[in-house]
Amino acid sequence: MINDLKPLFKWAGCKRKMLHKYAPIFEGVSFDNFVDLCGGTGITSVWVHKNYPNANILLNEYNVDIYNIYDQIKNNFEYFIYNVNLLESKYMSLTTKEERKSFYLNHRQTYHDTYNEKDVAEKTFVLFFLMSTNFNGIWQAKASTGIYYTPFGNGNEKTGIYNKKAMKDFKEMVDVAKIKHGSYEDVDVPENSLVFADPPYVSSFTQYDRRQSFKDVMQVQMAEYLKNHARKNYIAFCNKDHEMFYQIFKDFKFEHFNVKYTASSKDTEGAKAKEVLIHNFNHFME
Repeated sequence: MINDLKPLFKWAGCKRKMLHKYAPIFEGVSFDNFVDLCGGTGITSVWVHKNYPNANILLNEYNVDIYNIYDQIKNNFEYFIYNVNLLESKYMSLTTKEERKSFYLNHRQTYHDTYNEKDVAEKTFVLFFLMSTNFNGIWQAKASTGIYYTPFGNGNEKTGIYNKKAMKDFKEMVDVAKIKHGSYEDVDVPENSLVFADPPYVSSFTQYDRRQSFKDVMQVQMAEYLKNHARKNYIAFCNKDHEMFYQIFKDFKFEHFNVKYTASSKDTEGAKAKEVLIHNFNHFME
């Protein structure tokens, strides 16, 4: 069930490779609602939908352009997938990396230059194409505008630009989920929830929004938010291992995992790092 799950699009922070490590930790936890505060590719919500089919899912994403992908798949799927497949067909007909790169860059420039003119439906399928063929799933915005401008990837796609089963799995999940665009602190958490947070990690370059990166002060704020919700709900918080979390979550359980990152970071060990999953699954906080 876990191994065949794939992300909807490229995303540097995707949890796909961590789900088999999380599965035994989640086992036995009972909840009515799953609240995914930082949706990303939505793969954790897909996994929950498959393994906890009776749980209500609330999928939240702060980045409005990624949220629009959720919305188009949920509410305007036929138009969205028709145009994605049309772009895929044109891209896959190109035989050299240079041709594919030119195709990508032309669409990226048009997307950027017409961002404020196109309606949501028109620009969202183009963004999905770009995010499926970009470099390492990194979200990089142009500094002067804040609009997506990630470089091209390796151009070596063999069978298509996106995984068809991943699209089907996401569609099945999002059709029954509630989706929300907003910051995590504005999410209404119902009783008996498992609140899952996977923010940009400590010392990463990832932009939480168009204004700034997810700085350490935001890490502390989110941690405190989760700690408050832990009085009545289950919480799970993913991040890079960092000393600040041990003080904030001193009564919580820490699970440690050795990982390798595909994107660069400020970590002195380069691509090697240690991640933590912080949770209260054994008990609620007093």
